[in-house]
Amino acid sequence: MGIPVVEGNLFEIYPENRLEMKEIINSYLSKCKTVIIRGTLGEAGMSLYKTEGNDISKLYRQIANSGEKVLVIEPFLNVVSMLIRLTHTTLDFVLTPAKCRRSSDMLSVTTS
Repeated sequence: MGIPVVEGNLFEIYPENRLEMKEIINSYLSKCKTVIIRGTLGEAGMSLYKTEGNDISKLYRQIANSGEKVLVIEPFLNVVSMLIRLTHTTLDFVLTPAKCRRSSDMLSVTTS
């Protein structure tokens, strides 16, 4: 299907590894603008945090105080997906800077 899979790190939090968490986050920030940190307690996880790197120490303390022990750290991808079903034979459209491709009665739009 061509859907990208997001890479991520499983991270166990304990008092001596704040710098390790910061290194993991910064490695993702070198490739993307935002990183998400998800807790793994409960069925859907207990917590969700977003960072652009300027609040890592504060987040670490907040997460440690919440009781979360295991986290998933992953890049936050900006993905736009759109599927449009056409009902008419005439189609006039302009999409910029997206790339458009018409396939039978489906229109696929991808951004660059």
